[in-house]
Amino acid sequence: MLALLCSVLQATPALVAPMYLESTPPPVRCAQHILLTPRASTDDADQVLAWSELEAETRALLARLRAGADFGAEAAQVSDAPDARTGACFGAMPRGVLHPQFESFLWSAAVGDLSAPIRTDAGITVLKRVPERIGVRLVIVPLDNRARAAEVAQSLAAGADFLELAARYNEDAGLRERQGAFAVLERGPRDVLLKKLAFELAPNVVSAPQQWPMGLTWVRAEDPAGFAPELVEPSFVRLRALLISYEGARLAPAGARAQPEAKRFLDELRARAQAQRQVNETHDPAAYAQDVYARLCAAFTDEPGGRERSGDLGWIHRDLPNCPDPLLRSLVLPVGGLSEVLSDARGFWLVRRER
Repeated sequence: MLALLCSVLQATPALVAPMYLESTPPPVRCAQHILLTPRASTDDADQVLAWSELEAETRALLARLRAGADFGAEAAQVSDAPDARTGACFGAMPRGVLHPQFESFLWSAAVGDLSAPIRTDAGITVLKRVPERIGVRLVIVPLDNRARAAEVAQSLAAGADFLELAARYNEDAGLRERQGAFAVLERGPRDVLLKKLAFELAPNVVSAPQQWPMGLTWVRAEDPAGFAPELVEPSFVRLRALLISYEGARLAPAGARAQPEAKRFLDELRARAQAQRQVNETHDPAAYAQDVYARLCAAFTDEPGGRERSGDLGWIHRDLPNCPDPLLRSLVLPVGGLSEVLSDARGFWLVRRER
C-alpha cells in the first residue's frame, strides 16, 4: 500500500498543498487504475529482466483493453493495487494531488480514454479516465406497498417513461416535483450502495429494484448537466484554521511556547472567538463573517503563510489524501461551526468551517 501511495500521490505537504483559494471549488478528475509490479529480483541483471517482463505484460494488458475488455474485470484479475477488487478507482481529485504523470494524462484525456503505460518506482500503471459525477433519478415505493411496486415494475417492462413514473409514484413531494431527480453524485474511492450502483449503470438504463431501507428503489443514472445546482453533492469544504505550535512540535517556529502554555493560550483564543460569535448571532448575524476569529488567525496562527491569509485554508476535498487529522475531523462541522481544540504533531488547532 505504501508503495502505491508513493507512486500515486505528490509528496506529503507541510499542511495542505496546493491551496484552492478561489471563490468556487476547483474542478476534479477521476480514473480507474491498474498497477503491475515487477517480481522480486536477485541482482541488477535480474531486475532489468523483471522490468522487461513487466513491460511485456503491460503491452498485453493494453491490447486486451483496447480490444474491449472490461477495465474493472482486468483490474480484479491482474492489478497489484489494494483496491483491485473493489472498483480500482482513486475517486475524484483536484489538481496537485496525484502523481504529475497521472495528472498530465487525466487533464488532457476524454472520458473513456486509456493512458499509455506510466512507470513509477512502484511499477507500471495504466489509467482509464472515468466520469467524475453522475446524475441519479429514483422511484421509491414503500417496502410494504406490493401493489404499487407491481405497477411500477409492469410499467417499466412495458416501456413507460421513467420521469413520468417518478412524478407519479414517489411519495416524497420533492422527488415527484423533480421527476425523481435525487442528486448529482461524485465518484469516490470507497463507493457503496447507491453510489456504486449509479456509476456501474449504463446511461439512462434503469436498475433492477433495490430493497433498501428507504424502500424498494429503481435507479436511473444520467448526464448530470440538467440537474439543479443544489442537488450537486458537496465534496469540498472551506476551512479557516488557527494553529498554535509548541516547543518540539513539527515545524515549530523559533521561540514557540511550551506545550501546556500553548494549549492554555489557544483555549483563551477559542473563548474570545466564541464570545464574539454569540454577540454577532444575537445582534448582527451579517457581522459573523467579519468576527474576531479571522483577526485572531491573522495575528497568531503559526501555520506557514496563514497570517497573510487570516487562516484561510481554501477548499479542501473530503477525500484528500494525507489531510491532517484536525482538518479531517473538522470537515463534518456545520457551516460556521468552530471545532474544539484539536492536536497533532504540528501543535494545537482551532478550525472553523466557512462554507
